[in-house]
Amino acid sequence: MRATWTNVDESELLQRSSHNVAVLGSKIYVFAGELKPRQPRDNDIFVLDTGDEEPIAATATFVASVESRRPSPRVGSAVAKLGNKLYFFSGRGGEAMAAVNEQGVLWVFDTVETT
Repeated sequence: MRATWTNVDESELLQRSSHNVAVLGSKIYVFAGELKPRQPRDNDIFVLDTGDEEPIAATATFVASVESRRPSPRVGSAVAKLGNKLYFFSGRGGEAMAAVNEQGVLWVFDTVETT
């Protein structure tokens, strides 16, 4: 097998660990994570559109939620994709890195309505 590494994006906003990454079509969605230990970075969603050109080139774009209610900043949450929607659940947050207490809330991000 042969493969090639290609740098897709170098945005400072994307620097994080313990985050979610999901791919739908030519778009990569990045949510949650931390940059400094025990400090959730943000609750923004970033979209990298790789298009169909070779080599891959992308620019991170912040997608503002149209609703005022959205998940709190977190690390280590789970993500699943179904159709054009991304589902996020749980994770850890705050300085104590305790489980996010949302009473079992399952969040959905509709990529068609928001991009």
